[in-house]
Amino acid sequence: MRLSRPLTIGVAAGAAGVLAVGVLMNDQEDGSPAQQSEQAGSPSPSLSPAAQPQPAPPKNSPSFEAAQSDSLEFNAVLPDEPQLAAVTAQLQTETQTYYDRVQREADQAAQSSSEPMWEFNVVWRPVASAGGYVSLIGRSSEYRGGAHPIELIDTKLMRSENGDEVPLGDLFAADWPTPAVTIAICEALKTAKTEKIGAPTVFDEPIVCAGPNSNLSAREAKFVPAASTETNRFGGLHVFYQPYLVGAYSEGSYELTIPYEVFREDLAKEHQPLFSGSPVPLAP
Repeated sequence: MRLSRPLTIGVAAGAAGVLAVGVLMNDQEDGSPAQQSEQAGSPSPSLSPAAQPQPAPPKNSPSFEAAQSDSLEFNAVLPDEPQLAAVTAQLQTETQTYYDRVQREADQAAQSSSEPMWEFNVVWRPVASAGGYVSLIGRSSEYRGGAHPIELIDTKLMRSENGDEVPLGDLFAADWPTPAVTIAICEALKTAKTEKIGAPTVFDEPIVCAGPNSNLSAREAKFVPAASTETNRFGGLHVFYQPYLVGAYSEGSYELTIPYEVFREDLAKEHQPLFSGSPVPLAP
């Protein structure tokens, strides 16, 4: 990581072009089972009132709103599922805040440099649901000029009924991330690194999982509960390292999957029923 109704996108006063919307990229309710793969959805929040008649929404894309000012093109997709209405509403609020900030920054940049128009694209998708929780992943591409856009990943665990965000660590009795999860991540990253670049290294240094010389921090990763092979359950965790964190930008991000058996004993007793089965791979 709910449905939202189509909302108005206004036209920027004094500037040709539609205002844009997006979601905050830093830095899940009982429902159908492992259909819990990522799914795109509804529009982002409405912006300031239109000074001119609003444009028609893109055809055949009711859940996708695109908008543009002289300095910024901003597109966003949010979940479009009735049972996730409260979740989408919360994402819309964050979207509005994020858009307002980025638009101001883009306007300032346009005044002080000859860089091309900024381009932001954001998609939030539900991953899995279990026991009134929904997990979501957000992916963004942010171009602020320069050689290439920056690809970012964010994750959330939210209550389906009210859209409240829940820290993943709240599901665990032990300190988060637990030692078992940390070691599992480290070993999974070694495998992924070997497959991608031919060596289990972090910036050309051998990966050290623990101890005073450790060069891999699980706290820098993003986590999201994975869909399960069993209905209305989480099957494990998907773990993401953003570009630059564990290697050169050319390596891209790293996406790892940890089966729930790894941390079964670390879960708080009341949350153990949320997990069972095996994790389902993320949809491309």
